[in-house]
This record gives sequence, C-alpha cells and structure tokens, in this order.
Amino acid sequence: MHPFARVAEVFLEKGATSPKTALKWKEFGLSMGMKTIVDARLGKDNPVIRKDGKYYISKKRLEAFRKRIRQANPMRRWLQHTAAVPKGFLRYRVLQLLKERPMSGSELTSEIEKETGGRWKPKPGSMYPLLKHLLKDGLTTELSVESGIKRYELTEEGKTFFEEDICGSGEIRAKLGFGHFPMHSFPFLSGLSDAERESLPPPQRVLLGLASLRRIMASDVSDKAMSEVEDMMIRFAHEIEKLVKKYSKPAD
Repeated sequence: MHPFARVAEVFLEKGATSPKTALKWKEFGLSMGMKTIVDARLGKDNPVIRKDGKYYISKKRLEAFRKRIRQANPMRRWLQHTAAVPKGFLRYRVLQLLKERPMSGSELTSEIEKETGGRWKPKPGSMYPLLKHLLKDGLTTELSVESGIKRYELTEEGKTFFEEDICGSGEIRAKLGFGHFPMHSFPFLSGLSDAERESLPPPQRVLLGLASLRRIMASDVSDKAMSEVEDMMIRFAHEIEKLVKKYSKPAD
C-alpha cells in the first residue's frame, strides 16, 4: 500500500475533507513520522492540505493522486502493455502465415485482423519493419512484384527456424504441452467452459490464464486487486525460480 493511502483512509474516516472539518494532526492518531513526510510534500499535487495548523484532504486532488499512483505502478504498466497481444505474437503469426503461402504486408495485416475478429490490427510501423528484419535475416525472400504487390515467402532457413526454434519438438515437451500452441487464437480465446480449460495441458492453462488476467487487470481496477495479483505473481515466480535452480545443469 502506498504510504499516503493510509493517510487518506484516516482523513476520510474522520470526515476531514474541507477547511470547515479540518483537524489538528494529533486528532488523526497518525504518527509524527508520517506528519513529517506529509509536511514535506505539501503542495498543489498533494491531496493533503494544511491551513491554520489544521489538516484536511481534497477529494478532487485525491482522485487525481490515486490515478497517478495507479499509472506509475510497474505491475499495472506491464499489464496494460501486454494486455492485448503477447510479446512475439506478431513475428510468430507472420512466420506461420508465410509458411502457408506467400503474402504481402497488407495481406498479412488483413488476415490477422480477420482471424482476431477485428480486435487487433497490426500497425504498419510494426508489420513492415518486421518484414524487413525477417528478409535481412534470410528467413524470407521477396517474390517478383505482381500487380504492384510485393509478397514474401519463407526460405528453407525460415521454415527450419519456425519449426525448431519457435514451435519446438520432443516427446517430453509434447507430453507437458510445451509444443505447438495455437498462438493465433491464444490472446483472444474466450468462452471456453471450465471443463474445456481443465482439459488443456498445464502450461497452456497457465498461459491462457495469464492472458485472461492481463486483459482484466489492464482496466481501471482497484489498488487492492492489483496488489493481490502482484503478490500472487511474486509467489508464482518464486516457485518457478526454485524449479529452474533445482533442475539447471551446471555450466561446463
């Protein structure tokens, strides 16, 4: 909880929300250490106002202050940034589509927009630099311009990269569910029943759960909800790190 959250809570409980209902600091029952912090931060951006030796809180300033705190929360920023499309999704889907047939940048964009029900349309500033990068790395090649349209197709190197480096393989990987996953639908899956979700391999359930959670938490949820999610993710990360450490092979 932000230090000022407790101050705001007490001020509101005491009804100190205007000059007429302002109180002396000792009447709030807060520590003198907190008073020192509050006094040092008094100003137009602070919801706490001191007048004639008494204190009250401005509800209007408090709302603006809470909004700034929510926006500054690194967990919230991460959730908002990744809510719609997981990192690496565009490259994955472009390679997958080009594996099926040669396509132009505009055709790739239209196809992705169509399959996501219009919920995501890659911007030219993302699509064309990616195509240029794939071409430079030798993963794609340009076909002859036809009717003014420049199309790309995967090279053999690109196909190998897609199958081995991105999709992965192996019996154990497949059993655990770490193999090929329909990423083109993953960010937007909805409407699955509980039974359908439970039938997915554990890693896919985790990914799907995180995607759903990101979409929900990227909205304007309460600080309490954000803290609950952050605590859960810290515990989850800790358990994953323990397994990584346990099963990591020592460096040669």
